[in-house]
Amino acid sequence: MESKAHRIKQFFFIAIFVVISLPLLQFWIPFNYEDPLKGAIELVQKPNFERKHWWSGRFQEEYEKWFNQKFGFRNTAVRLHNQIGYSFFNNAKANGVIIGNDNYLYEYNYIKAVTGKDFIGETEIIKRTKELKDIQDLIESEGKSFFVVFAAGKASFFPEYIPDKYGNVNARKTNYKYYSKHFQKEGINYIDFNKWFINNKNKSQYPLFSKTGIHWTMYGSLVVADSIIKYIENSNKIDLPSIIKDEIVVSDSMQGSDNDIGEGMNLLFEFKGEKMAYPKYHFEPNQGKKQPKVLVVADSFFWSIFDQLRTPSCFSDVTFRFYNKEVRDSKGNFTVSTGLEDWKEEIAKNDIVFIMSTDANLRLFPWGFSEQLVSSFNETDENRFRRRGILIYEKKIKDNPEWSEMVKQKALDKNIPLDSMIRADAIYMLDIDIAKGMYK
Repeated sequence: MESKAHRIKQFFFIAIFVVISLPLLQFWIPFNYEDPLKGAIELVQKPNFERKHWWSGRFQEEYEKWFNQKFGFRNTAVRLHNQIGYSFFNNAKANGVIIGNDNYLYEYNYIKAVTGKDFIGETEIIKRTKELKDIQDLIESEGKSFFVVFAAGKASFFPEYIPDKYGNVNARKTNYKYYSKHFQKEGINYIDFNKWFINNKNKSQYPLFSKTGIHWTMYGSLVVADSIIKYIENSNKIDLPSIIKDEIVVSDSMQGSDNDIGEGMNLLFEFKGEKMAYPKYHFEPNQGKKQPKVLVVADSFFWSIFDQLRTPSCFSDVTFRFYNKEVRDSKGNFTVSTGLEDWKEEIAKNDIVFIMSTDANLRLFPWGFSEQLVSSFNETDENRFRRRGILIYEKKIKDNPEWSEMVKQKALDKNIPLDSMIRADAIYMLDIDIAKGMYK
């Protein structure tokens, strides 16, 4: 009897030891593939060992952060944790995600927008609207076309599934309502897809929003792309290659952004897919058609449209400034905005300029674009010289590996962003050259 009890103890000891050892074994000798986690996850780089950082403790801190992202079966553990929170407590572990009635998923920023909790005030909206009118006049004075696009918002589209505890979904004071009001007063050119989506909610043959996505559906985005093309044609009196829909494929295997919140929740068991429409399409031949260049400043609602519009079959080029910071063009080139662009030059290179924002981002809209453009158009020769000089030195720093590594180390030591450190060093070097009389 004692021997049997001893064997049972041995069995449980070995079993516990194996379970404890598996994550470490998976870390050192991966034997089981894990799907990566979805969503906005900032990966931590493995730190390089340096003696001074060992004695200061910084190496240990950075290594711990890196190891916490890399230990064996971490992704499975995260998914299990998230699944328990969702299944037993109706709680989303994904940052900012709200589980609405009937399991409709939202991001809280969209609920704040429709309930007016992020309202920035009419005075601020009037100020920003007047600035937009100024840049509209500036751009049009250069012979270019400018307009604003209100993207649809999921909380505006599906207010009925928002739990009552989050407030009044028919709030009188919202950024969207006041921007619409003052855009009309000031004569801003704009397209209101938020209003159009709501009006066509029960008329559309296919879903315009999904239960588990935050953006308009892939079908809805093509409707928007087609409408933008027609708007540009009508307002500029030109003929562009039109989108020709070949067929609509209905599938419960959700694609693109149709399940982006669902995927971002990182659960063990996926949400049951809804039937969504996926258009197959092509563009008309471009013979005899205009193919203007387009500059777009927008939030994430433009991503799917960017993929649809950047083909040369419609526009000769589309430059997408994501939140006016990350810059991508039709050829796939990627840069980060310096904040020192020559906007007069940028506008000259394009034919059409538009800004797009969903209601959840109107509190930050238009992400510094108005101020940058007006400042660039009105800058003095001295400011233009300094701006270009700073950009030259920033490029020199980035192109020189030793210099770049030195500045990176300074940024770490001072605990400031690398871009800020590069900018500070570039200004410092330019000022030294000016003081030496190298620039007259």
